[in-house]
Amino acid sequence: MFAADLSRSGGCDQRCNLIEGLLLAPDFGFQANDIVKLITPEKTTAEEILGTLRRELVDTAAKGDIRLVYYSGHGNFIRNAALKRANPNTRNEFDQTIVASDQWQGAVDVRDKNYPDSLGLRQEGVVVTFIADSCHSGP
Repeated sequence: MFAADLSRSGGCDQRCNLIEGLLLAPDFGFQANDIVKLITPEKTTAEEILGTLRRELVDTAAKGDIRLVYYSGHGNFIRNAALKRANPNTRNEFDQTIVASDQWQGAVDVRDKNYPDSLGLRQEGVVVTFIADSCHSGP
């Protein structure tokens, strides 16, 4: 789970901690070593987010695993210039994005098509749920 709290208000970190507490409850079966948290500005850069998604959803995932990605932070949407549609207001005209902590330094947003599953890097038999607690988190 990761949070990019660009406002430095701490709200995103608090929500990640709440979700962590829920996952560690006996009903859910997660252990502390199952949880990877990226909550510092150094850990919520675009490169770190993409690297962690790849490592946790592809490189170390195995058939039968259940992976949950929880994001709390700023979201955005960017026009998908590659789409050529007769109706420019169609549902997939925009990519949903995660605004990383290094965005102010010129890093590009992490687009939904950059997630490992979107790149065809998905491990067979791994169940992934992605929850975005952010503005512009979905259509």
